[in-house]
Amino acid sequence: MTSDLNPLGDDELALLVDHYLDGELSPVDRSRLTSDMVLARRFIAELRFQGRVGGLLKPDGRTLLGQVEDALALDRSTELADRVLAKLPERRRPVSWWRLAAGTALAASLIAVISLVGSGSFGSGSFGNTPNGVTAAVADGVNAPSEPRTLKTGALLTLDVNQEAQVAFTDGTRMDLGATSAVRLSGIDQGGARIALENGSLSAEVTKQPKGSHFQVQTKEALLTVLGTKFTATKYPWGTRVEVTEGRVRTKRETDDKEVEVGAGSRVDVGPGPMDLQPIRPPLPTEALVLEPIADSVVVGGKYGNENRGTRPGHVVTSPKTRKDELRDYYLRFDLTQVREAPSSAKLHLHLTLLKRRDLKLHLARVDSSWGETTITWNNRPPLGENVAEWTPDRQDSPIDLTAFVTTNLGKVVDLCLHIDEAEKPDAIVGFHTREAAPILRPRLVIEQ
Repeated sequence: MTSDLNPLGDDELALLVDHYLDGELSPVDRSRLTSDMVLARRFIAELRFQGRVGGLLKPDGRTLLGQVEDALALDRSTELADRVLAKLPERRRPVSWWRLAAGTALAASLIAVISLVGSGSFGSGSFGNTPNGVTAAVADGVNAPSEPRTLKTGALLTLDVNQEAQVAFTDGTRMDLGATSAVRLSGIDQGGARIALENGSLSAEVTKQPKGSHFQVQTKEALLTVLGTKFTATKYPWGTRVEVTEGRVRTKRETDDKEVEVGAGSRVDVGPGPMDLQPIRPPLPTEALVLEPIADSVVVGGKYGNENRGTRPGHVVTSPKTRKDELRDYYLRFDLTQVREAPSSAKLHLHLTLLKRRDLKLHLARVDSSWGETTITWNNRPPLGENVAEWTPDRQDSPIDLTAFVTTNLGKVVDLCLHIDEAEKPDAIVGFHTREAAPILRPRLVIEQ
């Protein structure tokens, strides 16, 4: 086996692949590839990435199926495109994709793809400069996306309140990053991937790792070690919350090395207090009627005023001064036709993903039914009616009491809007899961007779 004395950089390798895909590979380059097995393996890994993922983004009007078939025709041995595309029907067309390469990661099949979720949906963001990293612009609904850049070990991805991102690894592992998140790629090699969560929320579905390899997430308070599981880690001012929906996560507190194993359906808070395991959601009362919204959507003002976000898995509500005029309200609809008698209790539970103020107060107002989940925007939203409830979100996911409201609306379909009044404090942000999230995380109205 020979080795190139002057190895190609990542950008040069990507250019070589581009020439191959365009049918312009020179005889000299062909000879170089056939004689240098190290270069050949790097080339094949990059070819899989470029051909299978990059090909999906050509805006040529073909059907999604046609794009998938063309992308898979190049090499059917990797499942990256299949896994990424499996999520596309639930999301909008990605704005931009980045190559993620870190030393031996190409040969180790730990290449990842980063995409911003929601074409024309997000504001500006950035990859921060680090000694080992580069900077790449993040596209929004106003500016065109930048050209893909190589993201190396040490690079920091920061998202603002308008953004979400998805990271997909070629072993099938996928990470979803929530609004305002800051995530650093600490390392990626034969030993696994190491991610530093510096702010916000990270949800991951981790493929079972080979022996000696671990997927790890580090925060200021905790070290999470994962094997084949689905979990969410959220960084709050008071500490880190770990929630597991499938499998298990070994969680260690950095201050005293105390460890707990968090299993499916459980969560733990890592901070100055006790690390007690709790259920992700409170146990449901016996014989309670549990209703999920039959429609929901956030609406955003300002330059996003004509945009619909009804199929997003997470929503954020903000105060007027958080992002200039980009105020956010959350509309939701419940079918109460099964409720024929006045309940003894009716409480709306929202599962938090983000909370920037502990003294935040939100209002739930009645609205008319003129909106649709996939058509509502800020500019066509129905006006707010009377407030029917108030809510101060906290780390215990305290519910919103709607007993009186349900009692006066028995047997009806009702429409509501969660909002922050203009007079409330600035820089208020709260995020929560919607009906597009996993069942255990969705909004639910719990009714007891």
